[in-house]
Amino acid sequence: MTEGQQNIFHVYSVASEMMKSYGAESFWRYHRTVKRIARRFDFRLAPACGALAALSPQNDEEGLFRSLELVMEGHRRGLFRENKKKPSNFGRDQEKALRILSGESPMLALRGKKTCSFYQNVLDPSNPKPVTVDGHMFNIWTAQVKPLVLVRVDDKVYDLIAGDVRMLARQEKLLANQMQGIVWHQWKAMHGIRYKAQMSLFEDH
Repeated sequence: MTEGQQNIFHVYSVASEMMKSYGAESFWRYHRTVKRIARRFDFRLAPACGALAALSPQNDEEGLFRSLELVMEGHRRGLFRENKKKPSNFGRDQEKALRILSGESPMLALRGKKTCSFYQNVLDPSNPKPVTVDGHMFNIWTAQVKPLVLVRVDDKVYDLIAGDVRMLARQEKLLANQMQGIVWHQWKAMHGIRYKAQMSLFEDH
């Protein structure tokens, strides 16, 4: 194993069976929740997952679903049309989510590796390829607790981390997003990490 693979595997190996079960289900929980929200506002699943991914920067899980509901409701009620004034906190991510809900291709609108992977993971958690690599995954891979605002993951490093996650997932007979979910939750538990707004985790590269 490479050093990065060893670091990921160490975090996986110390996870309890309960943590492994919880982490492996991460994206299925997202999938089911988005499906319920999409059904409530009469949107198809793919644009709903795309909008969720667009809204993911600087949002914790609770805030992310709340933001999705607000944007969907506003879209359905026509509150965000061009001739109407948008809320003061309405930014690039919300605009991108609206474009996706209005028919723009999620993969074209999102562009960045992290948000595109997150979209694919939520849309189809059975897909074995996509790996969502954020600042926590970079820290797991490097075995350091670097402040997330200082983490920069370029495309080359992103692909290396994603490849290592896929390799270990195959070894453990898991999907890549299941391995990622397990080590991500275990790492946060090990270091007592609670969510803080992170400026760089989902920026496009």
